[in-house]
Amino acid sequence: MPATARPRRRTSTTGCHDDRPRAAALTRPRPPPGQGSTRAGILTAALGLFAVKGYSGTTMHGIAQRAELDPALIHHFFGNKDGLFREAVSSRIDLSALSDP
Repeated sequence: MPATARPRRRTSTTGCHDDRPRAAALTRPRPPPGQGSTRAGILTAALGLFAVKGYSGTTMHGIAQRAELDPALIHHFFGNKDGLFREAVSSRIDLSALSDP
């Protein structure tokens, strides 16, 4: 019975399994660590898109593109689109003023 040939694994001297370039998402510009402007930038980008496209027309990816950062940071800070929307709106409107005394 003939043995089936398996593809050979590429090896490198650096210990990596291959020499392929990393995904584009990993090379997006990110703000320097420690800057508090990341959250503010996300909120500003989100408010702009929510105002123009509405809630259903705004995507997390679109917000990330506008804020020029990795979409994972939005999930890290806000969890999901609903969490981001709530915080973006509450950051601009005093929600306690809207409730009955």
